[in-house]
Amino acid sequence: MAGLTVDFTGVSDGDGFDPLPDGIYNCTVFEVTVKENKKKDGHYLSWQLKVLDDGYNNRRVFFNTSLKPQALWKLKQVLNRLAPDMDWGEEFSIAEIIDAVEGLPCRAVISYNDEYDNNNVDDVLAPDEEADEDEDLPI
Repeated sequence: MAGLTVDFTGVSDGDGFDPLPDGIYNCTVFEVTVKENKKKDGHYLSWQLKVLDDGYNNRRVFFNTSLKPQALWKLKQVLNRLAPDMDWGEEFSIAEIIDAVEGLPCRAVISYNDEYDNNNVDDVLAPDEEADEDEDLPI
C-alpha cells in the first residue's frame, strides 16, 4: 500500500513473551472464532484463553477444536467442562456455542512446545476440577 510505513526505531528482535512454564493455569475463555481448515474441507473453532494467574495475568494461549463429525467428541468434552449445566446433547448453532462459552472461567493444562518456542494447551478443565492423569491429551 502506497504511503503506509512502519517505524522500527527502538524495536529489537525477539521482544515477545516468553512461553509460560508447564502447569495448570486459571483462565477465562476470551474469544472463540470459526475458521476454515487448510485443506478447505472443514471448519474448526479457534479458542483464545486469557490467563488470570499472577505474573502471567492477561497472557493468551490458544487451541483448536475441529467441527468435523469424527472429532466432535473433543468439542463436547470441552463444552461439558466449561458449561456443565447446559444440555449439549442437541443441535446448536456455532453462534450459540460461542455466546455460551465466551467469558467463562476454566483451567488450562499448558506445556512448552520446544519446536516452535511457544505453548500448547494440552487440556481444558472446569475451574474447580482437579487435573486427572487419565484424561485424553492433547486436545
